[in-house]
Amino acid sequence: MTDKPNSCQAEFDLAKPPRPWTKDTPVTAFEPLVNLIDQHTQSDLFRRVGNKYQSNEDYYDLAKDLDSEGKAVGKSTFANGVTAEVHQADGWPTKLVLEDKAAGLKETVTMNANTHTIETDKVEYCGVSRQRKFSTGGEYYRAYAFPGGSVEKSSGLPVLHLDGK
Repeated sequence: MTDKPNSCQAEFDLAKPPRPWTKDTPVTAFEPLVNLIDQHTQSDLFRRVGNKYQSNEDYYDLAKDLDSEGKAVGKSTFANGVTAEVHQADGWPTKLVLEDKAAGLKETVTMNANTHTIETDKVEYCGVSRQRKFSTGGEYYRAYAFPGGSVEKSSGLPVLHLDGK
């Protein structure tokens, strides 16, 4: 295994506010960490062109192939080792799990089986993650998780949740 996890963990550790964290720690103290998580979880897995895949339509093609084979789930590995696990219903993707183990990146997306729109999206990288939830009006929830807690953002002010507190 490469030392990428250690170097990225060190980067996140540097962005964390000093411990100990309590319920009185202001959520603004976590902004540098949240910004760093946001930066590293802007996954390009769905947008890469080249030996990963050409476009989002590739997932629809995979789902249609699975449907014609009578399968609800299938997994493909691209030339560079990125895997795509596709769950489908009636030839439409309902869940995609993309993983680039070399980059330490995993993205999971769920889609509504009727409207074919994204409902949730979670990107995991080096022990941290960003999760989003969507409605017909767009994104309505975002959470950043890190060892020791999470910061949730919705229409109100951000909320800090600490593990075990």
